[in-house]
Amino acid sequence: MDNHVYAQSLNKETSPDAPFKTRSFVYTTDTNNGSYPNGSISFDLATLSNSNKYIDFMNSFVTIPLVMTLNSAALTSNVENAFALSLKNGFHQLIDSIGVTITNNSVVNTTSFTNLDINYKILSQFSNDDAYLLKDTLGFSMDTPESIAFNAAATVNAPIGEYNNLIVPVLSTVANGWGPAYCTSNVGRLVRMKDTSFDPAAANPTAFTSAPICASVAKNYCASSASTTSIIYHIMATIPLRFLHPIFVALPLCKGIYCTLTINTNTQCSSTTTTTAASLYGNVTNTLQRTCIPYMISPNSTAGGVGLRMPAATLITAAIAIGKSLDGAATSAFMSNCRFYASMVEMEASHEEAYLMSMPSKKIKYNDILQFQTTAVGANGNISQVLTNQVARIRYLLGIPILDNSVNNNLNPMSSPFSSCPGTTAAYSHLSQFNILLSGSPVYPQNISYGYENYMSEIRGSGAINGGLTVGVNSGLLSKSDYESGYHYIYVDLSRKISDADDNVGRSIQVIGTNNANKTMQYIWIVGYQREIEINVATGNLIIP
Repeated sequence: MDNHVYAQSLNKETSPDAPFKTRSFVYTTDTNNGSYPNGSISFDLATLSNSNKYIDFMNSFVTIPLVMTLNSAALTSNVENAFALSLKNGFHQLIDSIGVTITNNSVVNTTSFTNLDINYKILSQFSNDDAYLLKDTLGFSMDTPESIAFNAAATVNAPIGEYNNLIVPVLSTVANGWGPAYCTSNVGRLVRMKDTSFDPAAANPTAFTSAPICASVAKNYCASSASTTSIIYHIMATIPLRFLHPIFVALPLCKGIYCTLTINTNTQCSSTTTTTAASLYGNVTNTLQRTCIPYMISPNSTAGGVGLRMPAATLITAAIAIGKSLDGAATSAFMSNCRFYASMVEMEASHEEAYLMSMPSKKIKYNDILQFQTTAVGANGNISQVLTNQVARIRYLLGIPILDNSVNNNLNPMSSPFSSCPGTTAAYSHLSQFNILLSGSPVYPQNISYGYENYMSEIRGSGAINGGLTVGVNSGLLSKSDYESGYHYIYVDLSRKISDADDNVGRSIQVIGTNNANKTMQYIWIVGYQREIEINVATGNLIIP
């Protein structure tokens, strides 16, 4: 501290010239014309390329106006119903895959489960300050892993299969043992609902705001919470490009760049279930476009107090869509189209000249992904699977264990409106005797058998500043307890290489291990590998050798 104060006093005042004359955010709407039948959003950025300004992709973002609904013929009228639905652990769970072209050349694979890769990066790279300051911007908060539970048959407030939708804690008492003492409530879900379940019709804020005011400023809110037929949520999902894909972090300031962006979302989907006289949920029937249901349904009760107040024995349907409700009955309170907000900068002349002289073109390297799956691995069952035979420049392997459909009431946890998956993994889903074989050679000299081995050697420092070694400057949200409970990722750093020539050799990837969970599991594998492009910063054209 003394040295810092002394050095700060010695600093001379300087007034460096600002490199930019102007910075502005200019938006362009998607090319869908308000129609999103399969949840795909397309942006053509030709108008931005003709602006004679530089595009700063790292500070650009997209917005998606969502309408989320819960419909029933006979809801119980009560403002508690504002807490009937929520999104899963972030706006990134809306994304299934993305595709990017630059000057009509594909530079990003359209790979499903992109949301899983984004999710792990957020969990491993964010600091607690990031998680707090960005929670509403990204719709993000960590689900409580200890509250993940499983039911073989429906009980009051608990559906069949895996669930993590409880938001009201029970009174803590050690007499109830470890779990019921303090781990029944998903606190992270309730944190997210403070934003999306905001109800301008509730008693407290009515003197200050209203639904029209919320709509006029695009504040997320719940409408018709006291309706007897439909609960409607208006949500503006904002997704900064720097979280969407690594290429947007790597791209330099470019003028004249012609880019197209396609986002395939997990929207335009619905879930239908029944409730009985005893407030039991029945089986779920989904209609979905892709791989994930991005919302969660709260427990229900005829007496209320758990998130959804329902009459006895009724049918309910939850749904999410872009621009208007899936049934077309409600339109977004904000806008009918998605928008791409580009950060456009105009450089000061001398800085622009220096920029173009020092770097007329830039070669960038960024990671893209491939995905693979392993299904139906029984308790104590073994895995020995070749994921791919030829991948060069491999950088990492990410494994996500989830319950197999066969033990989860024939429902994939990612498509369950009661589970926090894919924001979380299957609880206590350890994979022992684990190793990776690259072209037949093991990555670890000894197989990984204990959870702390993978956490200490790989998970803890995988995305953290300085690998999590600098005390006082730290990041990463996953504690060892989180990892053991419900964030049991498998991560392997494969970026170390002998030489560039060795790195360019395609290699096979084989995973081996034993399922130490007591239930049948499935695994999703994400392989990150490096791509490289060169771009002219003055014209935005790719330089293709």
